[in-house]
Amino acid sequence: MATRGGLESMHKIVVHDTPTITVWYYATHRIIHHEMHGPCAGEEFRNALLAGSRILRQIGGRGWLSDDRANSIVQFEDEQWAQRVWFPSTKASGWDCWAVVKPEKEVGSLSLARFVEACERMGMNTRCFPAVAPALDWLVDVTSKAPNKPGGVGV
Repeated sequence: MATRGGLESMHKIVVHDTPTITVWYYATHRIIHHEMHGPCAGEEFRNALLAGSRILRQIGGRGWLSDDRANSIVQFEDEQWAQRVWFPSTKASGWDCWAVVKPEKEVGSLSLARFVEACERMGMNTRCFPAVAPALDWLVDVTSKAPNKPGGVGV
């Protein structure tokens, strides 16, 4: 297991931190990780994702872990922005593996499921998990291998 020493043993560098969302990266593995601490929307949502995208580009990363357990439904405008602006730009920078820890509330999971399915159709290697540790283990494993070819199939 990639996180055998526990998440606490992995060196992380915080790049964005607000009361509703924190974004950091694991330098050793070149993985972005965000954790929503509650509902996050609008400018705060977008700024957090853009901060992660900038770092992903700078470090040449391929993996992103989304811990959305505390989030609820993603606002329609934010979902549209993510699909039309953030996703294509971030994917073009090399992002091809996405681990998602699903929201605890069913309504949030349903909202996120639409976006996950759309990303898979666009070649993203995506997998959903009930907790952070197995999500990070999977992400470390798949990003340590050769990059996905464009048009790859999600897991």
